Amino acid sequence: MTTIPRNVLLLGVLFASLACGAETTTPDPAAAPVDQVVVMAAREKVAKLEKEVKLAEQRFYDRYNQINTKRDYAVKCYNEADTGTRFKKQYCQPVFATKAQEEQARRAVAYLGSSSTPSTTSGAAASMHAGATTGIAGMAGGAGSGEAQESSASAAAGVTGAPAIMAVQGGQGDFQKNMIEATRKSPELMKLLNKYAELMKEYEEALRQANGN
Repeated sequence: MTTIPRNVLLLGVLFASLACGAETTTPDPAAAPVDQVVVMAAREKVAKLEKEVKLAEQRFYDRYNQINTKRDYAVKCYNEADTGTRFKKQYCQPVFATKAQEEQARRAVAYLGSSSTPSTTSGAAASMHAGATTGIAGMAGGAGSGEAQESSASAAAGVTGAPAIMAVQGGQGDFQKNMIEATRKSPELMKLLNKYAELMKEYEEALRQANGN
């Protein structure tokens, strides 16, 4: 759908109101469809920019992985559905984080093969993806470590050994340094990063407008 400039729509409403005469107080029936068109156009713009942001992010990771020489610091993206839903979400994280989660899952399976309780089982499952990040900013800014993640990780510690989030946080600093260094040395990576930042800024602005903020 072609985005209709807002000023053109507003002028159309103004023209329709004047055509009805100054004395009438009847609401303009064309106003509702016009507002609907504006909202639909805004939402379509948000959806389009969201796709462009994801593509820009993926292009950055693809090029970074080509330049990066440390296998554990490569970035992989996955599409998985949360428990209880069929809707898949994408998350990206370095290889060393995935290895930590897989090791914790292996320990959890070994433990559950002998004995388990509902509380320890839920704790182990909740902490398996601790530290997964989304977005380049999140990747460089640190792994997820909110109170909920810390709580679930602590609950699983007695079952699976050191929780994955601890291993992720332990290696996060060196990973960030590696990504920053690779980006600084590569004009192409820097260009891709700047493009991602521009699209993200445009997306956030379009989202605010679509929400009426």
